[in-house]
Amino acid sequence: MRLRPSRTPLVPTVTGAAVALVVGLTLVPGALVAPAAAEESYATRVQAIIGPKRQTVGFPVGIVARVQAFVPDEEAPGGGIWVTVEEPTSGSFLLQWRKAGGTWRGLRTVRHESDVVQVRVRARENATYRLRYDGGTTDTDNGPVTLEPSVGDPLALTVTRRIRARVLRETRRAVTIRGRVTPGYAQRRVQLQRATCRRGCTWRTVQRPRTTARGVFTVTLQRPPRGRDWIRVVALRDARFARTVGAPGPLPAL
Repeated sequence: MRLRPSRTPLVPTVTGAAVALVVGLTLVPGALVAPAAAEESYATRVQAIIGPKRQTVGFPVGIVARVQAFVPDEEAPGGGIWVTVEEPTSGSFLLQWRKAGGTWRGLRTVRHESDVVQVRVRARENATYRLRYDGGTTDTDNGPVTLEPSVGDPLALTVTRRIRARVLRETRRAVTIRGRVTPGYAQRRVQLQRATCRRGCTWRTVQRPRTTARGVFTVTLQRPPRGRDWIRVVALRDARFARTVGAPGPLPAL
């Protein structure tokens, strides 16, 4: 029989930051996608994880999923057990996504060919993803069975902008910095923050320059009288992107 009971959580194999939460699904009744030879049908559920849950725009994100079928068993609590479909003979997923307040849109179709399905997407903006399983078939010791359609729970992805900054010019008393926030940060204010150490200190907002139509900003900072301060740039959140904090940089003393 090519259905394996599953008692362990789904383990991601994609690279990158630590992966998020194991989720369940909402069972969706519908027409069965299977050849006429399949006499039995099993309800299914999709388990999926996304990682990392927070990513910079343009960078990849991994989604790992599996399909489980509910196999009737009179001796089991609830009348059956959930088992992972290891060797499907047919079936596919539709990867869907939606923006905040938007509708679900299809991104791509993924074939169901093994017990674990892996999909990679590129972070665009704050969005929610899900895998819609369109049904399929698998073989068991008692012959072929139909796997009914189901839809995985939504997987939220938070996306941050990119902040680039460099020293434009230096004098004995001041440093001028030019930077750019992308994408979609025209004519908006950034927060220039300052602290006396890189970690563990309080960051104070000292200036709020406005960006140009290309998201560029320029700011001049006075050097500290002694020691070294640290500075960083913060872009504010909106519906498309999360609050973004740039990497801290040193500001040497006079």
